[in-house]
Amino acid sequence: MAPASRCGVLRRLPATFAVGLLSSLCGAPAAWAQAQPFAPAPPAGPAAPATDSAAAATPVEQPLPPAPALPTAAAVPPAPAPVESPQAEVWPTPPKRAEAPVKRTRFYGTLQLGGGYFHATSGSEQDTRRFSGGTISGQLAIGGRVGHRRNVALAGAFLRDQVVGLRSKDQRIDGDEPDLHDATFGLWAVGFLVDFALQREPGLHFQGLVGVGALSVSRASGDPDDPTGLMANLAAGYDFKVSNDLSLGALLRATYAPLDVNEVSGTTVYILVPALLITAATR
Repeated sequence: MAPASRCGVLRRLPATFAVGLLSSLCGAPAAWAQAQPFAPAPPAGPAAPATDSAAAATPVEQPLPPAPALPTAAAVPPAPAPVESPQAEVWPTPPKRAEAPVKRTRFYGTLQLGGGYFHATSGSEQDTRRFSGGTISGQLAIGGRVGHRRNVALAGAFLRDQVVGLRSKDQRIDGDEPDLHDATFGLWAVGFLVDFALQREPGLHFQGLVGVGALSVSRASGDPDDPTGLMANLAAGYDFKVSNDLSLGALLRATYAPLDVNEVSGTTVYILVPALLITAATR
């Protein structure tokens, strides 16, 4: 409907209402034109030149420094050629020979010398007599070694303990005490000796002797009967190697002998002799 016809229709409405409605309808086209969101925008004018402030705010790109020039082949010095050192001749190491341990000799011999203490008892329980004194002790043995390791020796031995400073003491003083100012005692034995070593080389070893012997009694007024019988000793020692054929050491020995004597009624003399000896033996 055209605006003129709309205005003619509105004239038939009450005057007040018509005036208001007419004014709103007559101004509507301009308002509608302004309220259209998709109406085409007026053409844009020429762009304004940039101001000095905008130019100042824009950072200016600085030119990058030129890249360093790569060294040419002529500028790089050539690497020194490796110097070949003369290679030392390597001789093969000779194999080590396993040296077999030196075996002991078959022959066995030992000489022992030292000192000890002599102690003997005789008599009855009611009247016991005791003898005591020091000893000069020695022993000589000769034989051979047996076994794969040759650490066992078998030998014949001779033993001698000479008593010095002899004295006696009776349990009961009844007038039968002996006079020993001119008497000497000497214990001797002949027997069979066994020596057992714990190792192949000189070191710890043990000895044992079994034999027959006697207590030799000498007096200026006449020699009484000598007590005789079996005797035995045990010993432990340690040897040190001196050379390929000789070793030296020390030996602690104890000799025990129950000897019988035929005096007035017959009696037994019990003898005990501990001794410390220096030994020399073949290897």
